Amino acid sequence: MKKTLLILAVVLVASWPVLAKDGPIVATTSLPYSSVLPGVPFDLNVELKNVSAAPAVVGLVARLVITTADGTEIRPRGTQILEPHSLSEPETSIVLAPGETAVRTLSWSRFAMPNWASDSRYSGPGAYTVAVELSSGAEGAAPIRTSGATLVREVAPGVDTDVWERMQQLSGGRWSDDGFVRRPEGRQLIDEILTAHRTSSYYPYALL
Repeated sequence: MKKTLLILAVVLVASWPVLAKDGPIVATTSLPYSSVLPGVPFDLNVELKNVSAAPAVVGLVARLVITTADGTEIRPRGTQILEPHSLSEPETSIVLAPGETAVRTLSWSRFAMPNWASDSRYSGPGAYTVAVELSSGAEGAAPIRTSGATLVREVAPGVDTDVWERMQQLSGGRWSDDGFVRRPEGRQLIDEILTAHRTSSYYPYALL
């Protein structure tokens, strides 16, 4: 009897469907530039591909996940819906057909600076790994995490280094990517760059 039950159990386990280790969506992040100045915001591209044989839903509500060089994970506050999307009724998810690929972006503007740009912990020079956690915003929906892209922040010696040191001085060492827009000292620094540092790589950001 015991032998019969054991054989039956083996047959039942063997008949259960085997779930793939990875989900139907492969999500990849990339940066449009090889390096970004310290203390300025950055854009991020997100490629979504359905690698399954059936339609798949993927959320578009994105939360940034930053990993520093020492392995510390930073999860800045706030979320942002991947663009493009409708301003009146933004989509929080899309359906991809089998084999279909969609490319969306996380971007910034001086009129709509994302909340994650206010964190100074990954604004300074160095290398960081940037990933995105995607969800639909619906309760109980499991998020998916994209691959990591390397964000390199470097500042050239000379006038750019002088500007970065000035940014740190004005912010007490806590300058963040939205400093030009949200910090009270941002206007002062913009005026200094426009008048005294026209050759700086920070000059285009001051104009914006």
